[in-house]
Amino acid sequence: MNIDEFLRLGGTDQAGVIANVESLIGLEAGDILLAAGSLAEGLGSHKSDLDMILVTERKSDAFGYKDEFIFSLGTCLVDVRILPWGRVRSLLDRLDTWASRAWDASDQSGFSHDERVLLHRLACGLVWQQPPDQQRDPGYRPRISHLLRLKLQVARHTAKTIQVDMAGYQECGDFPTLVFAAHKLLGHAIDALLAGHGLSNPISKWRHRLLQRLPDNWESSLACRPSGLAASELYWRLQRIPEHHDAQSLAYVHSVSAFARAVFFWAEQALLDQTAQRHDGESRADMPGTALPPLALDMDFCRTATGVKIARINEFGVVLDLSGEEFRLALLFDGAASGPAPARHADGASDAMPAQRRLDALASRLADAGLIAPACPAALQADRGATPEAPAPRPAASSFPSPFDIPTPPGGEGWQQLYPYYHTFSEERRVFEESKFWFADKIHHPAPLYPFDAIICEAHWIGVSQYNTRVFLIPPALGIDQRILNGYLYLSPNGIDDPALIEQRASVFKQRAGYYFENWDSLYAQWQAKVRTHIAELEAIEIGDLPDIEPEAMVTEGRGIGSGYQLIVAWNRVIESLLKIWQYHFEMLNLGYTAYLSFMDFCKGAFPGIEVQTVAQMVAGIDVLLFQPDDELKKLARLAIDLGLQHLLKGEADADSVLAAMRACEAGRTWLSALDRAKQPWFNFSSGTGFSHEDRSWIDDLSLPLLAMRDYVERLERGDDIERPLDAVRQERERIAAEYMALLGSEEDRGCFAELLQLSRTVFPYVENHNFFVEHWHHTVFWNKIREFGKVFKAHGFVHEIDDIFHLNRYEIEAALFDLVTGWAVATPARGPAMWPAEIVRRKHIRAGLCNWTAPPALGVPPENVADPLVIMLWGLTGETIRNWLGASSDTDTGSGAAVRLKGCAASPGVVEGRARVVSSADQLPDVLQDDILICPVTSPSWAPIFGRIKAVVSDVGGIMSHGAIVAREYGLPAVVGTGVGTQVIRTGQRVRVDGDTGCVAVID
Repeated sequence: MNIDEFLRLGGTDQAGVIANVESLIGLEAGDILLAAGSLAEGLGSHKSDLDMILVTERKSDAFGYKDEFIFSLGTCLVDVRILPWGRVRSLLDRLDTWASRAWDASDQSGFSHDERVLLHRLACGLVWQQPPDQQRDPGYRPRISHLLRLKLQVARHTAKTIQVDMAGYQECGDFPTLVFAAHKLLGHAIDALLAGHGLSNPISKWRHRLLQRLPDNWESSLACRPSGLAASELYWRLQRIPEHHDAQSLAYVHSVSAFARAVFFWAEQALLDQTAQRHDGESRADMPGTALPPLALDMDFCRTATGVKIARINEFGVVLDLSGEEFRLALLFDGAASGPAPARHADGASDAMPAQRRLDALASRLADAGLIAPACPAALQADRGATPEAPAPRPAASSFPSPFDIPTPPGGEGWQQLYPYYHTFSEERRVFEESKFWFADKIHHPAPLYPFDAIICEAHWIGVSQYNTRVFLIPPALGIDQRILNGYLYLSPNGIDDPALIEQRASVFKQRAGYYFENWDSLYAQWQAKVRTHIAELEAIEIGDLPDIEPEAMVTEGRGIGSGYQLIVAWNRVIESLLKIWQYHFEMLNLGYTAYLSFMDFCKGAFPGIEVQTVAQMVAGIDVLLFQPDDELKKLARLAIDLGLQHLLKGEADADSVLAAMRACEAGRTWLSALDRAKQPWFNFSSGTGFSHEDRSWIDDLSLPLLAMRDYVERLERGDDIERPLDAVRQERERIAAEYMALLGSEEDRGCFAELLQLSRTVFPYVENHNFFVEHWHHTVFWNKIREFGKVFKAHGFVHEIDDIFHLNRYEIEAALFDLVTGWAVATPARGPAMWPAEIVRRKHIRAGLCNWTAPPALGVPPENVADPLVIMLWGLTGETIRNWLGASSDTDTGSGAAVRLKGCAASPGVVEGRARVVSSADQLPDVLQDDILICPVTSPSWAPIFGRIKAVVSDVGGIMSHGAIVAREYGLPAVVGTGVGTQVIRTGQRVRVDGDTGCVAVID
């Protein structure tokens, strides 16, 4: 679709667009207005945006927009990018300078993807307005020859990196990743092919459309046509990756590698010296005979004045000098057929013997130089008629187990029935699910999920994903998929690696995220008001029982609505409240982590070698609401001392006894009044993550807050300072920030550093405080509302205990409610009482079996990279984390406890040694002693009171911005998070060394 068709379909025209631009910012005589992008090149669709470029001498403050504005006209969306003339001239001068240099395929062009796209659009954009002096010699147009050379250079340089990786994947037998890499190489080879034919568009998603513009006989241009990839096959191969991820994939990989070499060689000739030769010989598919040995996947070439040099990339091996003709013969390798046809390519004679000897001699030279690929695997030999052998399994260190290879633990049989059908791995989606990487979400769900508790997963499944994918369009990240295996939740982030799609999303993200960042404080205040109102609405929902006789007011007031209906409506409102709060939860969270990651990436680029915890320290020392519950306990401890009541808190009495003793005296009643004031809202604070109904809050169970107050009283009596060292943390953060700021060489870099740092500090309160409002306050109310339904079920015989309701999933509870209401209305026995109590007993046994199973940290195929900001910052999932998980078994000995060395995320600096205290749940916190080193699956915000008496923190899961990492930095404690298996291989009482500078943890005795 072209521009005229697009505008006509959208109910407007070119004149309407120009008039709208004129009305918004005005157009001056010296301005240049171009229509650019896919529509301008006839590659668009009805879903496209109309991209415009305005080149102007005016400054941005002259028309109120910085560098871009967007408007709609009819059903068309028009995106106008404003470019100062100075920037255009500078970009064109850089391009001319670069193009004048000698060709070097290993060199980086120095032009970003955005700059390459802009150059192409300046060259190919349709002129809608330009001054008369630009009509004959448009100074804003780059030379097409320079753009084609740039496209080839980027393809060549990127291909080199891919080829090196491919050789490594082949060596370790990682065939799935090898195939993916070959597919990427194919894309860059096609870019070079298109460049050689004068097609400069740098956006990769248009490759398949641009292929249609190649001349019919393009294949005959390639020397020897070595790959057998005809034009008709390229489109198909570009859209599809082979599904057989095993040694047989080498046939595909070598054909792509051969095609790429031939294309790069031809394209360099075509663009750099116009000496590309046509060759009309037979295609390789028609060549009879046996196979020639394939070349090494990382073999590359460099053209010289006399011929071609070939060698393996980044290897200190032999560099082989070949003539141009010999190199063309080398392109026959990669598994090409030998025999009479290749021999004719060798010397053009009908007698094959001299030519065959020439091929054999070349093969010997290639082998001696180490340029022949490793021996062909058995599976590939079988494909060529040799005796097949079982393909070698992938090394254990290169992948995690398939979810379909994980057995059900004893006693856990039938666990799949506990959860919705769409939440588990399935044979229907096996190929897809086995191709993905999954990691266990033990930050939020460290134990097997209760059937009802899985609703939390469903709520954040939608919430976190929609804001990435559909709302803010975070450029490299889509949603985060979920599956349950043996009761444990596994997550799989979906990313984007298409630069064109990333760029397309980036323009929307910039506008939408920019609005939130610019108005963060007001939007955050609005968010808090919304959430407080929402929690109040949840608290106000009344959950009544089903009376034997409806109250008379139903008749006298003409209500017309029965108790059964009201009970069902109440259920729906409670469920809707949970789903809605998770919409609010992610409204700003993903953006907050994106801001952190942007600052982190800037620092890593500007200061190579900077530690991640150093970056995080620059955002520390900001007081947030999440610490307020702990501060309330400190106030109550001080008040108890002031009132002479400390002896009541220091004993071992339970909560009921302490409260009774307080009520018995005037001072105690004064203290209880202060306690009641602190409870709302601060005691709506879960003892765990808040994601499970088992994590009771302080307002339900005072055991944990009383334990903390007892500890604070004892420390105050010793004269200890129980406050967080905020002043010291803030002084340190400012010192670090100032030192790194001083290292930056330009005012522009210093401005960017300051802006990103300030943005990270601005978003910090929300990133922490949302946790209190949602997971703690709202969920405290939510779980107790569900318990009210449990009381109704218990009263009618559906369950034996109130909390038994959590052994039913949400759909089963909805059905059971209808069963209950129907039986009540009809006055006949409901089925539930005869069914659910026994089923719940069975499910309790199943869950007990699942609890005895240790969930592996990850499943499936490790990703090439992780791009989702939330996944990186919260879960700490990076390439290094994955490698640590893969290698954990080789550095640990769980049987003897000796030689335990773990690697995790260095979350808070410092090195200490001390006694390990393994804590898996809140009820074990009383066992934590002074100067212990806390070893845990994950910390909860409500554990903050014990941070004043421990020396360091080690957790199985978490990233640099997980709660355990943040609290450790606020208390100045060394911390290593994301070790994967710390609680499994370290035992209480062992002496442990924690290095928060490097992320290393070791058992030293």
